[in-house]
Amino acid sequence: MRLDTVLTPGAAGHATGPHAAGIDDGAGAAGAPEAAHALGLCRVRDCTVAEIAATLGRPVPVTKIILSDLLDCGALAVAVPAAATDPVTGRPAPQVLEALLAGLRNHHAAV
Repeated sequence: MRLDTVLTPGAAGHATGPHAAGIDDGAGAAGAPEAAHALGLCRVRDCTVAEIAATLGRPVPVTKIILSDLLDCGALAVAVPAAATDPVTGRPAPQVLEALLAGLRNHHAAV
């Protein structure tokens, strides 16, 4: 799993409640509070492995294990990326340009 892999809630990840998608208070990686936190992040918006690791404050290898467990149980799924280019014109797709513009605006506001 790469750092830029984008994760989204899987079929089991849309359930709610304390025992949803195998996330409970029991022991094991799937029951860890970090797993519930990672799933919660992805429910708000799709997140990359790097974003989740940074938010959890855990090393990337540890985060990958947690995320792998969530992928295995169906709580998370790998998001299918949007096409980067328009197949007709070969130019960048509008959603890519919009995301770039939003990122530049956010960066400019933060500086």
